[in-house]
Amino acid sequence: MRKLLYTIFFSFSFFWVHAQTCDTAAFQNEYWFDATTQTYADKIVCDAGGNNFILSNTVFEGEPFPSTLDVLITKTNKRGSVLWAKRYGFSKMDVIRDIIATQDGGLIAVGRSSSYSGSNDSEGWLFKINTDGNIVWSKAIGKEYSELGKIVALKDGGYALEGVIFYDYKLGDYGNLQDANISHGLVMTINADGSTRWIKEFYTISEYEQPQNLLCLNDGNLFYMGNSFINGPHGDWLGSMLKFNAADGSLIWQKSSSEAGYRAKELSNGDVRLYYPLFDYGLGLFQIKGNGDLEWSKKIRFSANFQYLEFVANTSVNRDEDIFMAQRVLGGSLEPVLLKLKDTASVEWAHEFSTTNTKGFFIVNPYAFYYNNQFSICASLRYTVTPPFLTHLYTIQTDANGKTPCSADYPLAVTKKEDGGLSFTNLGFTFVLFGGRPTSVGVYARPLVSHQNVECFIATCCRDTTLNKDVQICYGQTYTLPDGKKADSASLYSSVIKKSSGCDSIIFTNLYVKPPLKLSLGNDTCFTNDLPVKYSLSYTPNHVQYLWQDGAADSVYNVTVAGNYSVKVSNGCSTASDSVIVFKDCDLPLYIPTAFTPNGDGLNDIFRIPDMKNQKLLGFSIFNRFGKKIFFTNDAHKGWDGNVNSTPQQTGTFVYYIVYADIKKKIHYLKGSFVLIR
Repeated sequence: MRKLLYTIFFSFSFFWVHAQTCDTAAFQNEYWFDATTQTYADKIVCDAGGNNFILSNTVFEGEPFPSTLDVLITKTNKRGSVLWAKRYGFSKMDVIRDIIATQDGGLIAVGRSSSYSGSNDSEGWLFKINTDGNIVWSKAIGKEYSELGKIVALKDGGYALEGVIFYDYKLGDYGNLQDANISHGLVMTINADGSTRWIKEFYTISEYEQPQNLLCLNDGNLFYMGNSFINGPHGDWLGSMLKFNAADGSLIWQKSSSEAGYRAKELSNGDVRLYYPLFDYGLGLFQIKGNGDLEWSKKIRFSANFQYLEFVANTSVNRDEDIFMAQRVLGGSLEPVLLKLKDTASVEWAHEFSTTNTKGFFIVNPYAFYYNNQFSICASLRYTVTPPFLTHLYTIQTDANGKTPCSADYPLAVTKKEDGGLSFTNLGFTFVLFGGRPTSVGVYARPLVSHQNVECFIATCCRDTTLNKDVQICYGQTYTLPDGKKADSASLYSSVIKKSSGCDSIIFTNLYVKPPLKLSLGNDTCFTNDLPVKYSLSYTPNHVQYLWQDGAADSVYNVTVAGNYSVKVSNGCSTASDSVIVFKDCDLPLYIPTAFTPNGDGLNDIFRIPDMKNQKLLGFSIFNRFGKKIFFTNDAHKGWDGNVNSTPQQTGTFVYYIVYADIKKKIHYLKGSFVLIR
């Protein structure tokens, strides 16, 4: 019914549509991509224009694991239409954990890769793309085994990153970290071009730090939060909080709490609010002042259990709102739930999202981002419980109140409130010299063909249109895309043309570049057992013209008579030609002189093989009358000048020994004598 109403409304509003701008308010979309089997949604962010960047870590079919696991970034407009989708990686397992939209319309992604270490050990990896998804730069931090997990923007245009470095670790299959006895926290800052400003590596008494979050505060400095294990990686832990000077990385203050925080956000007054999940239907929250002192702590219990809770990334002015992305178990599915707390004491509203696709079910933790009075959510929709675990990308965009046409109010209440009982201590942190060396590394970006299913939407006065076109150009030529940009390499390009209605006309151009023709008839050859010599030329695509020396125009040519043969091929873009000699006999006799006169008159001064007749010289040796080798070469153009160690040899008889391969690569040996005459 929603789609029918949409069509009727559009038909009767044609002229009005082109006079003003309007947008789809809310939707739920499913996406899948050619050559992929499993697409796991991880993060979603918005750029200044309201477009979404969706991060997925994706398994590709038909490729050996772990090289099948690469990064998939999809860019959609504010109505969920795909602008482009690209695969990023290198040679092995490549995983991205966080992304951030940049001021120039691009994106920086951080994570880990095993493509650059020379082994299966992963190291921290980050790269930047522009608004079209093309690589701007890529870096590896040069430390095994390490991973970057968070990136935030600094006030001065740079970026800060949080990560972890493991020591004394054990790898499982495919380079996955199986166990580690030591881990250090990592905080670093970079410039917009990816160059490093400073790096800090640190740990507590047990040397097992588990980073959780990083904030850039209103005062421009950095707030780090993590878990510090005090009895090794399997023992008890405390929450760790450090404030760094963003300019030089110096420590401003450090605190440890009796509960390990999981996520944090800064409030408008400069306080920082942190939370941690409770295992009995609950949530722990505490708030600290700008100097790190505890302000309050509390615990609340809900009327239903959640599989997962996550602060919603919020770029609005009112950052004091407590909005969470959650999941609840419903049969075999983990249904996304968006909820808002009121004064950290009660539930103001909660909305549950379901799919109309009865064959799919939600898995993996969803992630939400709030921008421009809308919530953007990414999740994963699985279809099979057995390999290859077919999994699609799923996005939800709500209205300002967190609703879509497919959402439902979820009856959720706070059933219990109590003091958090939180206490602060100080474990003390040790800072060590970072042993890595960030370097530039290679990365590919490959466009993917996307498919989309719109499950539900709130209809408004316009809708995006999509067009696919195939274009072929010659190598060296440039093609002008519909948006005016130039392209000269084979790829799938997307162009967005803004319509007067405010919606987009998205044109996907599959550009094929005809490569310059290359032609080789091979080496000169000969007849074997009087059988014809057959030449078969083949090009893809097949729009190629052939012209042999006798006017024949076929791609297949049979030679039955010894002689010289040539062919020219052309495809409308380029031309190539080659020639070959076909001999009657395969073993062609070599003529070897019987004497030479190295007297410097320019005549017969060098003893050499005059003509190898297209055969390959493997060795040409000369011996004196005592059997001592005095000259050797395998270069058919070189010969002996009659000297040994710059000493002229006297008139006499010498012996040559020649090894060569005929045009059929059969080895022959030739021995004889000659005279040096002075």
